[in-house]
Amino acid sequence: MRLTREHLAERFKQLDVELRQLKASGSAEEELWYAIEASTHVPSAAIADADRGWWWQQLYDLTERHGLTDLSRPAGRG
Repeated sequence: MRLTREHLAERFKQLDVELRQLKASGSAEEELWYAIEASTHVPSAAIADADRGWWWQQLYDLTERHGLTDLSRPAGRG
C-alpha cells in the first residue's frame, strides 16, 4: 500500500507535536530520536518514487527544527 503525500505530511505533523511535548517535559535527546524512529519507519515501497526526496527533506527539516542535527547546534557544542 502506497502512502499519499498528504498521509505522510500528517504523520510528520503528529510527530512534530510529539517532539514538542517530549522536549517540554524535559525528555532526553535519545527519547526524541526513539520517537522519530518509531514514527518514520515505513517500507520504502510505501513511498512513491516521486515523493522520496520530499520525504527525506521533511525528515531533515523536522530534525533541524528540533535541534537534532549538527547544523542546528551552536559551534563548540555537541
